[in-house]
Amino acid sequence: MSHSVRPPRPGARTGLRAPLFLLRYPFVALGRRTTPILFMGTEGGRAFFLTVGTTSPASSLPLHTDADILIAATTLLKDVLDDGQPLPNPITIMPLTLLRMLARPTGGSQRAQLEAALTRLTNTSVNTDIWPVGGTLFSLIERVERPDGPHGPYELYLPEFLLEEVRRARIFSFAPAALRLHGLERCLYGWARVYAGGKAFDSWRIELRDAHNRACAPPPYADPRRRGAALRQFKAALLQIAAADRLPEFRLTLEPRGKRLDLVLTRKTSVAGTSADMSPAPGFVIEASAVPPPDDLDDPCSRPCLDLD
Repeated sequence: MSHSVRPPRPGARTGLRAPLFLLRYPFVALGRRTTPILFMGTEGGRAFFLTVGTTSPASSLPLHTDADILIAATTLLKDVLDDGQPLPNPITIMPLTLLRMLARPTGGSQRAQLEAALTRLTNTSVNTDIWPVGGTLFSLIERVERPDGPHGPYELYLPEFLLEEVRRARIFSFAPAALRLHGLERCLYGWARVYAGGKAFDSWRIELRDAHNRACAPPPYADPRRRGAALRQFKAALLQIAAADRLPEFRLTLEPRGKRLDLVLTRKTSVAGTSADMSPAPGFVIEASAVPPPDDLDDPCSRPCLDLD
């Protein structure tokens, strides 16, 4: 059963929702990348693996801006669920509606970018045991039925895991202003939204190398000099983001802790109404970093992953 949505007014839609997994873990790349993402973490006290690759040699991994489509889909699914209806699959949506939901221009170049994003999402192969069903293999979008003409709707066939995340209320409100963030800034906003977004936990810290690994999870270099250069570039990018202070509702700082350096994401308490809208999903247990920090700051985990979408 498919479900059609009404065109919203121009401008980013308020009440956007994002699935927890997308905010928390590296399901998408920070910049153009063809090599797989490999990540090991913990969920509910249980270790898990995550591998994100492509099914087409000509396709790169999806970016955060591509994943905006999943945020739009999650928002629409939440609307249907709130209306007491069963979740539809596929979702039928006009390209113009989708672009307006994401506060994007509606010209021909944006339509082309939307097509490219859908291609990358459908060409993505995810293998993970993060959920109880071990080793589940799926795409971020299973299939897209495209319109016959320039004005027809898309039919987006969504993976079952996304529908289940909505059913289980493992979703978070997502600030429309965050749609303007790319790459590492968007990644940091996602972490802040999950880990520093509630009344009882308005800040969260993570060690520099752990954050580097969590952001892009590439394989480690064998040459320590290359690993050291990657970490220094990562730190420089974080300092630029902290100085720009563009994360909606949150602030990034870098704070020394002994011989280590921590990223600290703090909720801006001056934001009106933040506390009421920043509580975690029901039943969700906040955890600290996904992997224990290494012992030596000069031995970071990998190459720089600082390109923006």
